Amino acid sequence: MVETRSQAKQTPQNEASSSELRPETLGLPAIEPEAYYMFRLFMERFMKEQKEQKALM
Repeated sequence: MVETRSQAKQTPQNEASSSELRPETLGLPAIEPEAYYMFRLFMERFMKEQKEQKALM
């Protein structure tokens, strides 16, 4: 897989979560690198918010 500049800049926190968030694994078609990067940022923030919500309950 070819890394784009935006992906190379970001350091993967742990491989498990980064592979889980691949669009292909969620049944989505392959998408543009920029869109993929935005998708990753959104998903990571979403997952973090979900964890915080669970912690509050």
